[in-house]
Order: sequence, then C-alpha cells, then structure tokens
Amino acid sequence: MDLSSALSIYKLNNAEFSRDDLDRGFKGLVKKYHPDRNQNFSDWCHIRMTEINEAYEILMASLESRPPKENRTQESRMGNAPPRADREEISLRKGATLFFTGVHIYYDYELTKRSLRQEGVWRYHYKRAIKLMEKALEHMEKHLTPHSGHGEKFLYFGQLFLCDIQSFDPQIPLSLRGSKTHVAYREATEMIDRAFSDYFSSNSRDREKYLTPLYRASHLLILLIENYPRTEWYALALQKLNLLDSFLDLQDLFRMGIIGF
Repeated sequence: MDLSSALSIYKLNNAEFSRDDLDRGFKGLVKKYHPDRNQNFSDWCHIRMTEINEAYEILMASLESRPPKENRTQESRMGNAPPRADREEISLRKGATLFFTGVHIYYDYELTKRSLRQEGVWRYHYKRAIKLMEKALEHMEKHLTPHSGHGEKFLYFGQLFLCDIQSFDPQIPLSLRGSKTHVAYREATEMIDRAFSDYFSSNSRDREKYLTPLYRASHLLILLIENYPRTEWYALALQKLNLLDSFLDLQDLFRMGIIGF
C-alpha cells in the first residue's frame, strides 16, 4: 500500500492532517468495519481492518517523518561548543526526553495489557514505544562517558524497564497458582504497574500518589525474597525489586532538575 492509498482510506489531506485527525479517523473506521459489529460479513471486515491498520502505520510514518522546526541553541549560534560536563548533561537530557516519549506512549495506550499489543493500532504504538526507548538508550551509551554518575543511574533504570515490559508473563505452575505467594507477587506487580502508569502518563493528575503503592509493593517483594530463596519466586521478585529500586534512585535526578518529562 502506498501513501496515496492510505490517505484515501482515511480521507485525509497529506499537507494538513494531524495526529488527532488520524486517531479520530481510525476510531471512526473501527466502529464501522470491526468484525464484531458486522458478524454477517466478518471475513470481509477482517480484510478491511487489515487495510485500515496498514494504512495507519503508513500515515503515522509519514507524519513522524515531517522535518521538525529549526531549534538552534544559543551555543550553536555563537559557534561555541559547551564544555564536556555540559555536553554530557545535554546528552542525558536529550536521551531522557526521547526515552520518556516512548514511556508516555506505552502508558497512554494502556500497553501494560499484553492482549492489546498485537491488535491493530496498539501493535503499532507498542513497537513505536519500544523503538523510541531503545534509540534513547543507544544515544546515551554512545555519548555518555563511563562512570558518568547520573547517566549510569538512568541507563540502569532504562535497561531494567525495557527488559521488564518486553518479558513474557512468568510461567507459574498450576499447583502454585492462587497460592499466597502467587497472590502476593501478582499484587506487587499490579501495584507497580498502576503506580508507574499514574506517574508516567502524560495526562497524569495523581503523580504525587505513586509512593504509597510502591512502598507496599516493595514490602511484598522483600518478603518473597526473604522467605522463598532458591525458588522461582526469588528470581521473579528480585527482578521487580531491582526495577523498583532503580526507579526510586531516579527520583534524585528529577528533584535536582537534571532530567524531566
């Protein structure tokens, strides 16, 4: 499918359409053509939805490829390169901004729900979020010197976060499902997901409320680690606790104004 065909499906003008226009068009087409709404023509609607999803990806790629507005810094206008320490801080800020753009997409589209990640527009946004976060970490690894302190903190969190959201659901044996340990682990992970979603969502109004569920989750994970060494619970809980600890360490960078989102 080419760009012209994609524009035709969404009835958009290449020179004018915005992200809101595209998302609005997608929602309207889903309401009209989703197989669940047209069960007598489900096969035809499935083909149509495949075209709609493909067109969405093409149009989003076109939208994102538009050249950004020129934004030169004072240093570049003066022709002066900033000192190394300033360059590292600029690189960290740039990488963090790009990383959190991906994080916002991940939570704004509720991609903690794994069932959504392979469906149409959500699949596209999941892939896009992962790509942005990977690009951000690659940028920082390339431009930050080893043992740069603040950069290492951010890289550690970013790597753990990216690994966590891409990992498969843990395989809990049937004999252990519903046990107290399974309930505690599930409660802890749900609290972390909810707290991160409240904190990182671009439209969050309850950002300051993230600490209470995280402390509760931390308590549950520590209990699992202390009481179930050399078991699958130990490994699962330790992975989540490392992510949680690195997030709390990251708060220092936010409070100091070194990074933001």
